[in-house]
Amino acid sequence: MHPFDNDDVIAGQGTVAIEILHQMREKFIDFLLIPVGGGGLSAGMATWFAINSPRTQVICVEPL
Repeated sequence: MHPFDNDDVIAGQGTVAIEILHQMREKFIDFLLIPVGGGGLSAGMATWFAINSPRTQVICVEPL
């Protein structure tokens, strides 16, 4: 199984978005910064937010 270029891995990584909202007082996030490595985490989280919180602006960042 590929560590990030796999539909099941991407879906699993998307559950991090659910965990983030469970820990928030507010149930809406204006901006979400997601670190990008291979892309699995950002793809999963961005997909989840696009479906469940489309007003959230997702910004992917990469360290220099």
